[in-house]
Amino acid sequence: MEKLLETIEIETGKTPTAAVIWMHGLGADANDFVPIVNELGLDGAPAVRFVFPNAPMRAVTINNGYVMRAWYDVSFGDLEGKTKKPDEKGVRASQATIDKLIEKCAPEWPLEQVTVIDRNILRLGIYELMFGDRNEVPPKVAI
Repeated sequence: MEKLLETIEIETGKTPTAAVIWMHGLGADANDFVPIVNELGLDGAPAVRFVFPNAPMRAVTINNGYVMRAWYDVSFGDLEGKTKKPDEKGVRASQATIDKLIEKCAPEWPLEQVTVIDRNILRLGIYELMFGDRNEVPPKVAI
């Protein structure tokens, strides 16, 4: 059985009614976005649980095989869209770990009971927060 990712969790109040899973970028870690919670100005809003997962440590090809936190391997040409061999195995493994976090944050919504469209919207929102162009899709839109 695959173990859950290490996370930093912050709750803005007692008994959160919402959860946000905020993923970091290549080589960073869960601490990168922790300060954003205070910047969101959620005083008076319903309680939210923020979950900041750490990506697993893995060798990253574009960084000469250096082992760092990464959701999947990045090869030369990936960032320019030139590569024809994305790391599907790594992406699927990260998808499985993120699905486990979604299940943990929303236990009353088993993923197999969430419609495929809703499940993929959850995944896309997380992806946009992690990799998106913030000028094109601001975080509040992705959330």
